[in-house]
Order: sequence, then structure tokens, then C-alpha cells
Amino acid sequence: MALIRIISLWLLLAGLPITGFCAQQSPEQPASKSPKAEAKAAKGEEHGISQKASEIGRFKTPLGPFIITNSMVVTWVVAICLIVFAQLATQNMKDIPDGAQNFWEWMVESLNNFLEGIIGHHLV
Repeated sequence: MALIRIISLWLLLAGLPITGFCAQQSPEQPASKSPKAEAKAAKGEEHGISQKASEIGRFKTPLGPFIITNSMVVTWVVAICLIVFAQLATQNMKDIPDGAQNFWEWMVESLNNFLEGIIGHHLV
């Protein structure tokens, strides 16, 4: 049952990027442009989503300003989720893994093999 949940979760996550293609405008529908966008296009400036991370908060520290961006928050959430999942998956270790332990071992081994192919065995 746990394997079915893991497989369905992966299928759901793999399908999320596909749903973004449905939201794009078709070529028959011209996009309405604001005067600002037309002025930027005339100047040759880029348009669309900014590649700069959005600032969420700013704190003063003795070393200078500490800026928190949306990318940092997402990174922190993913790191916390990975740490919690690793703790739960390795809580009751077995010689023959099943469930979360099996999935965690597969993830670690896949990452190890991926990095070994890129940077070599001696650096992994």
C-alpha cells in the first residue's frame, strides 16, 4: 500500500509541469500589451517574469543587511522536508528495507550514482 502511495505521488509531481502548458495563449489570440510593455519591447528590454528573486524581508545585522527572498524560503522548506523525511525513513532501520526506508535508500543511491558520473568516484 505504501508503494502505491509513493508511485501515485511521483506521478502527480511529474504531471504538474504538464498542466502549465494548458495556460499558454494560442497563437490565434494576440496578447494585449500595456503601453509600458510596448515601450520596453521597443527599447529591446526583456519581458515576462523577472529572473531576480523577489525580496520578502530585510534585517539589519552587524555584518550588513540580510535579505530574505522567495527562493531562500522555498529552499528552506525543501531542506526541512528532506530532513524530516530522512528522520522518519531511518527511524526503524531493517536489513531488508521496505516503505519509506526503501524509497530513501533509492534516492541516496541515485544521487550518489549521478554525482559519481559527473565528478568521479574519488570525489563522491
